[in-house]
Amino acid sequence: MITRVRRRGIRVARGAARRLGVRRLVVWAYQRVSDTSQRIGHQAFAGAPPFPGELEVSEWMAFRGHLFASATVPTDIHGSLVAAVAAVFESETWEHPVMAGGPASWVAPIPVGQSSSKIALGLRCADGRHYLVDDPAAIVIARHDFGSPHVGFTKGLGELDGGLVVEVGARARSGRTYHEIVPESMSYLGMDILEGPNVDVVGDAHELSRLIEPGTVDGVFSIATFEHLAMPWKCAVEINKVLKPGGLCFVLSHQTFPLHETPWDFFRFSDSAWRAIFNEATGFEILDVAMGEPAAVAGLAATPITWNMDRASAYLGSSVLCRKIGEATVDWAVPMSSIERSVYPGETQPSG
Repeated sequence: MITRVRRRGIRVARGAARRLGVRRLVVWAYQRVSDTSQRIGHQAFAGAPPFPGELEVSEWMAFRGHLFASATVPTDIHGSLVAAVAAVFESETWEHPVMAGGPASWVAPIPVGQSSSKIALGLRCADGRHYLVDDPAAIVIARHDFGSPHVGFTKGLGELDGGLVVEVGARARSGRTYHEIVPESMSYLGMDILEGPNVDVVGDAHELSRLIEPGTVDGVFSIATFEHLAMPWKCAVEINKVLKPGGLCFVLSHQTFPLHETPWDFFRFSDSAWRAIFNEATGFEILDVAMGEPAAVAGLAATPITWNMDRASAYLGSSVLCRKIGEATVDWAVPMSSIERSVYPGETQPSG
């Protein structure tokens, strides 16, 4: 059926092209779009061994029911030329012929029944041998690693002999917790604006020093929470108050991300934004910043503003590691109630 539709489409395109006098251009464009990939027998890669080496994958993106993939294809594997790459889904496999030894980009439809993001990358050699890259998405993420602030935070805590670590935004909203990053020798305290799993103290992070005794904490960390703070700079001042001199702070949030938990979704942060929040005035020095998990932003309408926007840099994650170097010299006496009066999305009335 797919082949029949393609052939009919090419005949129609050729007929229209001859009438317009642009035969070669129209047929080339049509074939380029329609021949991106083809479905093959799903058992072709069953039991295939892992690819013996490191593969460069720059894109492995699911968008609007299709997988967009880009990789640098090796010339050969154990002496046999690479003839095709494939997207190996749970129930289907879509293959794309390639020229060995160069970049390849292709698009494959994601099967309707695909239940997860786990999609393997297959390589087929000219002699019929098959190989698999089990997690190509991890390769894309690794090319833009932004874990150094996190590593620096855990390393710094590991050099301490006990102490207290506080997590801001500790509630297990999706069943996930992060207290495991705290060394066993240290005490952990989870605070959140709502009651829930993994929460020890309920309150507003903008008033952290009213919940935790000032100058008693060795480390503070916050993951995917700062975007939900109406005044992150005020929270930075509050973190400074509860930290001991030299205490560490690690924050991970978003540079780009869809709206979520609205209306309590206020900010996004580039790697430069952290310096506007953690600085001498708020009592900190920044030790490290990073962005990672590359993304593409696209407008739903093609305009001069959105044209090629998807090719610009964007990242889902942005993080910072900083150290308290003194007391904050600024304050922000603005109550949260003057900014947002609604209840934070959840089952419990927020405190503060």
